[in-house]
Amino acid sequence: MADVHPTSLSQLWHETVTAEPLPPRLLILGTAVAALILVGWRRAWPLSRTVVTIATRAATHWSRWRRAAGSTECGCTGSTAGLTVSAGNASGPGIVATAAAGYLSPPLLGLGAAALLATGHLVAALLLSLVLLVALTLMVRNAYGILATVTVAAAVALVTWRGSSLLQASFGYAMAWFLLLGGIRRSWSCSTPAAGPGLPV
Repeated sequence: MADVHPTSLSQLWHETVTAEPLPPRLLILGTAVAALILVGWRRAWPLSRTVVTIATRAATHWSRWRRAAGSTECGCTGSTAGLTVSAGNASGPGIVATAAAGYLSPPLLGLGAAALLATGHLVAALLLSLVLLVALTLMVRNAYGILATVTVAAAVALVTWRGSSLLQASFGYAMAWFLLLGGIRRSWSCSTPAAGPGLPV
């Protein structure tokens, strides 16, 4: 995998639609282990789960069933899970769809990223995540949420434009694994009580 950094929109588009060779299996397994450690390590999880919260907010904001009225503080006690406030009926299919989006969006986004990676479209996966992050930044209403989304978006942009092929592959696969595993843990932790104050996202 040669290190080619896009210098124009046409070159960027070419890299986006062109399938690249898959990275070594050892890299894929290594990123899975790294994601598992971040998800399972109790000290790292309160901060690293912010990425999962961002994915949850994105899907909830863009739910077709309900109109999101903004994002405020944490919805799960003692966690950094963001609370998305929506407008509409308090019952019915809309509230069900919104709740389902919150729980299912991280692993589904992880599966989507994995599908792109499996077909060699690494740059496409990175750019799609960047577009979602930029759009979500415009919807977040509190300072911590804006800081979190801007920081993650900047990291994705830096890796996409300046990172080596090895770094891009490591970042992309780690992102997919983390969304898959982190989404599962977040759903479990939100269904059980936790003690202590959380950080608003």
